[in-house]
Amino acid sequence: MVYSTLILALSITMAFAGSKEASIHVTALKNDKINDKILSSPIFENCKKQVDSIKNLTEKESKEKIRTCFDEAIASADDKQLQKVGQKLDINPVDFKDTKGAKSIREFLSKRIYEAIHGEDYENKRLKELKHIDHSLFLKLYESQVSKNLILDVSRYCLENIGLKDNPGSYIVYAAPAADVPEDKRSKAYDYMIDQMNKQSESAGIGLRAKVVFEEDSQNKSFVQKDTPTEAPKSFSGSTGVTSFWNSIQEYRYCPQLRTSDENDPCYYKNARDQRIISALKEDELKQGQEKPDQLGNKYAFCSTFLVRNMCEIYKCNNVYDWSNPNKNNIKYCKNTLGLSAPDLSTRSSSLEINDHDNKKGQLACNLISKVENYKKTLMAIDDAKNGQKELKEFSGLSLGETGFKGGEYVGRGDNGSKSIDEITSVSSKELVNKAKALGEGQKTAEELNKECFENGLLISSKDECQELGGAMNEQDFAKVQLDSEAETKAYLERVRKLKEKPDEEELEAMLIKHGLHDYVGKLDEFPVEDLVQLIEDKYKSERMALINNMKDRFYSMTKKKNDDEQSIANAARDQLKEMESHKERIETLLNYSNIVSSYLQVKDEDGNEFKNTTARMVEREGFEKHADPEDAAEQQNYEVYFADTEEAKSSQGSLNAGQLVDGILGIGEVN
Repeated sequence: MVYSTLILALSITMAFAGSKEASIHVTALKNDKINDKILSSPIFENCKKQVDSIKNLTEKESKEKIRTCFDEAIASADDKQLQKVGQKLDINPVDFKDTKGAKSIREFLSKRIYEAIHGEDYENKRLKELKHIDHSLFLKLYESQVSKNLILDVSRYCLENIGLKDNPGSYIVYAAPAADVPEDKRSKAYDYMIDQMNKQSESAGIGLRAKVVFEEDSQNKSFVQKDTPTEAPKSFSGSTGVTSFWNSIQEYRYCPQLRTSDENDPCYYKNARDQRIISALKEDELKQGQEKPDQLGNKYAFCSTFLVRNMCEIYKCNNVYDWSNPNKNNIKYCKNTLGLSAPDLSTRSSSLEINDHDNKKGQLACNLISKVENYKKTLMAIDDAKNGQKELKEFSGLSLGETGFKGGEYVGRGDNGSKSIDEITSVSSKELVNKAKALGEGQKTAEELNKECFENGLLISSKDECQELGGAMNEQDFAKVQLDSEAETKAYLERVRKLKEKPDEEELEAMLIKHGLHDYVGKLDEFPVEDLVQLIEDKYKSERMALINNMKDRFYSMTKKKNDDEQSIANAARDQLKEMESHKERIETLLNYSNIVSSYLQVKDEDGNEFKNTTARMVEREGFEKHADPEDAAEQQNYEVYFADTEEAKSSQGSLNAGQLVDGILGIGEVN
């Protein structure tokens, strides 16, 4: 029981990976020496010798030499060799160090969950009443936590990453169809209207509304907050309007601090948002709940079920798909509703590295889609385990009560003083940042290190406490990790392609599920094998391109860093300190936003009844009342605005169906 609860608490800890987020994938590869495992495989033996002999892997010629070696080695490998390599290639990129902050969050959540289930004095009371420990409780808790993490990840994208083009200080309020949408199309209203616009249907159009909270100060290369935010409505119609619609939307990267010297820098002030901008955008957006509460839910639905998957589709279309045959046998290798022009095939490259800034659009959405697909697999596994528990109960004849503990089952409903599963896994932003004590130490630690670790603007790496700030990753290290990831990708793609030569229905279905192509499972007889294999290949390639290039963007300053370049090491150290300093505020901002906005999301239960799950909003308000600073009048006023309609919303509490949310985000059900 303890182990299950710790796993549950760890799942939300992973969503708040703080200052270590920057090194998730590279740390996982570097610490576990994955690159040695892959390159030491027999088929890459010659390539490994070349890697070890090259002193500067960052040069284009050196990289291409290694890539050519990989391609030749993979092309000459047989099925057994590829399968053996493939067993080592399924890397989990989430390998967090147990930082002080992460440990603090996990300990707090573990204790909180225990007390919610058993009561503070559970050893002497309720636990002793159990004759049988029913593990279905932990399946319910884990399923609920998966939905919370899912909502948190989507909220982060909708708050931090998506906005109006050319202004990181703006956010999308809502996009509305300009004409009525047939009832049977309302679940995918935006897709329908875009399709109608492409067909030049009469009155077909879509309107995009955004709020501009910051305006550019070009002289100082920054964005300054406006006294009065202004709305920026735009209308689009016809097929040309489709292109304009997607061109008006842009992804922005979160950066601890913005830079002004290099326009290609992912943290250049026009390409990114810092915590100052994100906090202001959140505050303005949540205030919409006072006069237009439904607007929050509409925007969230628009972002999560339309923008995310279509932005990722744009990324794939621009970088992966072979446009020479886009609609073969009715399989849409690339959607024809995105207003994109087919690229010149002669310029396409097999490289997994993207250098064109315009082609990065949708990269962050694809990173999110990959995470959502993992949630889908987790939920499928939970369903299997729940069915197993159900069969066990039916076999053993256990009594299933409606409330409290009976036969070992916990079914909290609130009517007997116990908390519901939803309430147990909901946590307020104020409670989290106040009780997970290490989070409050980030700013203080950053201030101390800033004083201790710099002299004449350079890092004093001789001090033990300052060494880690310099980072272990330089451009040579990063080049090895990048090439290693490319080798992994190419080897796996070759395994997939071999299914065309030797079709295996069982393996093909397993790969469709693994890569989120659920709509094609059970329909193998409806599509040619080569088309299904092509879909799997393109899907995997786009996921890996997004990961590799996200690593490259996230480590931009580090890839510029050389071992003997003291100034670049100092700059990287200051970035880490800034991230530590803003970590607590970022967590509070994101969780506050997620709890409130997602509670306005209109969802349906299995019977088709619509409701809003207001539990997280209620928990957020209670957390503020208990843990907020009573001296902060401005924050008190903001929160009163955020919860203007909470009393009316009490009657609409329900439990969100995580599976429905996942399917809506992924667009499952689109293929007929």
